[in-house]
Amino acid sequence: MNLLSSSLREQELSLSDFSLPKEYFTNYSFLFYGFELKSKYDEDRLHINKKLNPIKFAHFVQTPKGVEIKYFYGVLPKPNKKFNSLAKKLSFASHKQEFVLSFNNYRHMMSEYEVETENSYGKYSVGVYPFDTLSDLSTTKFNDISMFYEANVPTFQKVAGLTPYVVCDTSNLVKKILGDK
Repeated sequence: MNLLSSSLREQELSLSDFSLPKEYFTNYSFLFYGFELKSKYDEDRLHINKKLNPIKFAHFVQTPKGVEIKYFYGVLPKPNKKFNSLAKKLSFASHKQEFVLSFNNYRHMMSEYEVETENSYGKYSVGVYPFDTLSDLSTTKFNDISMFYEANVPTFQKVAGLTPYVVCDTSNLVKKILGDK
């Protein structure tokens, strides 16, 4: 077992190591189950079993501080019918510059679909909508949760918030930062 240095927490992730999620979008959204990575420490301590086909991506989101890049590592579970209906509304709200989905509206919209956010709302950003229970919006079941925690590090370093998200297209934010390149 390898103990990770806490100095890795201060090492930022590099955008060049992550793809943008364009290929995963269906109707401007996709269902994601995994981790938000905040530093090199997170990247090194979280390893998902290759059988689950893990992905890494960077996503532009709108926060109170402005446009930011968030990094993610996880899997793409199969969405259910409820997801398709909810995601359509969330996508519209995320992609239109003149309409930004507020925190309260996000929580209200999720509750309309009986999707709880009580334990995950702190990860909210415009374009990334966390919720508490994967089965609310997915037909995929993971019977062995340990497959998400396979790093060869001590257990206390493996502890991380495995969270389901509705990820919506925010290419309008990319254009705001990078222009029409």
